[in-house]
Amino acid sequence: MQEGIPTKIADLTEQFQLAPLSTSSHLSSLQAAALATASDPGKVLEQIVNSLRDKAFELLDDATLLVTWIKLNMPKIADGNNFGVEIQLEIVKELQTAAQLAACILRNVTNYFEKRAQLVSKSRKHPDIPDYARVIHNLDENNVTYCRRDYTDIRDRYALLFDIISKNWEKICKPRTENTGQFY
Repeated sequence: MQEGIPTKIADLTEQFQLAPLSTSSHLSSLQAAALATASDPGKVLEQIVNSLRDKAFELLDDATLLVTWIKLNMPKIADGNNFGVEIQLEIVKELQTAAQLAACILRNVTNYFEKRAQLVSKSRKHPDIPDYARVIHNLDENNVTYCRRDYTDIRDRYALLFDIISKNWEKICKPRTENTGQFY
């Protein structure tokens, strides 16, 4: 945990800084890079989206694993001395929010590919209508923007989780202190 999450944050930051995600001109630089290295700008965008999908799956898996681990460390319900359990529950909520973010990103990736496939199919059926090419271009341009946002959201979520977990590590592992003496 102490090394894994910071490594993921650094990896996401590095990937975000790579072109075309780091540019403000969005798809124009994407197209330039794609045309210089490949025949289809869609292939470059597909690589970006697939990488984002992989990162979302990682976040979903990590959050699910940590939720399970924390829940297994929760003591049975008892009267009093529940501050540590409350901290565990708050962290579980944050992890569930991270899992929801990842699931949303995965749905968006699927929706993007479905919409793009429909548009490409229509543009091939009607090659005489140039508006389909423009719509596909706009869809790709918007998706680069969404990918930028999603990469930063995943990175920021990992940073938040690392912060909250590392600050509360003792309460996660031992939610109740053993030094509660009986007073008569």
